[in-house]
Amino acid sequence: MSKADKLGGGSSFQRAYALQATTDLSARGRAKAVAEGRVASYTIVKIPLAQVSSTPLNPRRNFGTPEELTRFGEDLRQAQLAACVVVTRAAYLELWPDHAEAIGDADYVRVTGERRFRSA
Repeated sequence: MSKADKLGGGSSFQRAYALQATTDLSARGRAKAVAEGRVASYTIVKIPLAQVSSTPLNPRRNFGTPEELTRFGEDLRQAQLAACVVVTRAAYLELWPDHAEAIGDADYVRVTGERRFRSA
């Protein structure tokens, strides 16, 4: 009996496989997959960096030395596993209206990935 057979097919593996199978869908197929809950309803887009502000809520204050950031950036060039996540200004300010001055006039606020951003 193989290791895969011994481990079985846990539900998280099955969900991951189902999501992977939806990456090459047509627009109609993707809409159906979203409606059925087989794929997330978000999309990944590229946003000009000038339109993005950092969140004042980031607990990290030390992002590393310039040398460490350079090394980290080189590692990211090889393989970046997670994208930086941003939300719209309106969505962010709905939760934290007192941060309007801190985020300036940016259209988006980066909520994760500040160190990855600084290393890029």
